[in-house]
Amino acid sequence: MQDNNLNWKGYEEITRYIYHTLGSGYGIKILGHGPGCKLKGKSNSVHQIDVLTEHTNGKSSYRTAIECKYWQKKVNKDTVMKLAAIIEDLDIEKGIIVSKEGFTLDALNFAQYKNIELIQLKEAGKDYNNGNHKLDLFTLDIGINAIMTRPKVTCIDFGEYQITDEREILSMHYAKIRLENGQNDPFGNYMSTFQRKLHNKKLLEIYSQSYPVKGTLIEYRKGDILFENITFTGFLLEEDHSTTRSFNIVDQVWMIMRSIFEDKVFVLSQGGIIIQDAPGKNSD
Repeated sequence: MQDNNLNWKGYEEITRYIYHTLGSGYGIKILGHGPGCKLKGKSNSVHQIDVLTEHTNGKSSYRTAIECKYWQKKVNKDTVMKLAAIIEDLDIEKGIIVSKEGFTLDALNFAQYKNIELIQLKEAGKDYNNGNHKLDLFTLDIGINAIMTRPKVTCIDFGEYQITDEREILSMHYAKIRLENGQNDPFGNYMSTFQRKLHNKKLLEIYSQSYPVKGTLIEYRKGDILFENITFTGFLLEEDHSTTRSFNIVDQVWMIMRSIFEDKVFVLSQGGIIIQDAPGKNSD
């Protein structure tokens, strides 16, 4: 959502987005915004309103005129007086001024007298949250159900020599045998053939399979082993690999919104997430 080339038009759009998002659950809707939002008052004068909202509680409703000031200076009393005159001419019940740089003292005093709400909305400065602009949004827990079956070889029998150690059995996938014709053959081919057969057996059913192969197990750590037959024994095993993984969802703080009189602070992230912050927690 962030626009690095923010101007007055984008500032109005951000204001509209914030009030639409915050108000959607409280009966507040946007009636109009931008240059096309124009109303004729009792004086027959036409007034352009930056953002016009309506708040309905089921029994009654009222409208709010929001003025956006993307200025490089503070808003003064004249701007507050102008909005007060406009909402009086239009019979609009409430006025809000949103300013980038804040308000002068006379503007604060006159706005409080006229019951006009003042909001400062600006980019997060370098002092916000001690320079840490990261916003911890929520933790997402994802449960992964993974029941897996796998063939487990428990014994490799060469006749006079048996291998039963689990780690040693696993290492046999990389062993080599020399057949009677002098050809070298990967021992893992025989293990893989047996393991595929285990997949067709019932869980935990002990199964053995012999292969009439003559040859020599070579380069084995206990020396070469002669054999005339290879017998594998094993079973099909079911394992529960279910787990829960947690992910911390983080976004960057972009805009800070402060309600001057009500002491409320909201932060807007780059992704468009709005959350209420603790008032007075951070400086800018």
